[in-house]
Amino acid sequence: MADGSPSSRLGLSHPTTVLVLVSVGWIVIQTGRYLLPPLAPAIRPTFGIDNAGFGLALSVLWAVYALAQFPAGLTSDDLGYRTTLVGSLALAGVAFGAFALASVYGLWLAMLAVIGVCTGVFLISSRALLSELYGTDRGRALGIHSAAGDVAGVIAPLLATLVLAVTIWWAPFVGLLAVGAFGVVGLHAVIRGEYTLRRPAVSETGHAAVSAVRSWDLLVVTAIYGVYVFATQG
Repeated sequence: MADGSPSSRLGLSHPTTVLVLVSVGWIVIQTGRYLLPPLAPAIRPTFGIDNAGFGLALSVLWAVYALAQFPAGLTSDDLGYRTTLVGSLALAGVAFGAFALASVYGLWLAMLAVIGVCTGVFLISSRALLSELYGTDRGRALGIHSAAGDVAGVIAPLLATLVLAVTIWWAPFVGLLAVGAFGVVGLHAVIRGEYTLRRPAVSETGHAAVSAVRSWDLLVVTAIYGVYVFATQG
């Protein structure tokens, strides 16, 4: 692409490759989250918990995921896409793999919280990158990326059925670690720049964003979307 294009400014020469990689990463993370409910009968005895304890774990996962999304956008703006995308996918993969080592409920709960944060960061950062990279074609790219998450919703129940029949419950999460590693290596290769490891400077941007939330139009749209998500996922 010509100089001055989004891909040139971002140091990316293969937008389609980026789309494929962030979609693979999103499938990995979503599959891991969607595997949890159908695997509940096998997970509960491992930690000696009842339905309430398992429900609390899922609530922690989704609550942290929701809370992480707002600062995730500010963090990706400040630290860059390479740091947030590669870092969040790598950390999520490690957390999934750590399920195999978790022997106590508290450790497993902590890993779920980590996955929740990584999910929020990866989702917002990937959508921001695709929007900037594809410009006026961003609708198509975001549609493909969103559909990738729905693919995970198809894969997870089938995989859970197989797992319950032939192996231990944490085995597919180790597999997700391996697939996620492919995405991590790929994103590391195609997204240029330095890794930034410091506290994000988001205070001014944060104040501006909070002010924007006071818009009634935004509040109404947010409320409608909240009802939709509750109806489809609640």
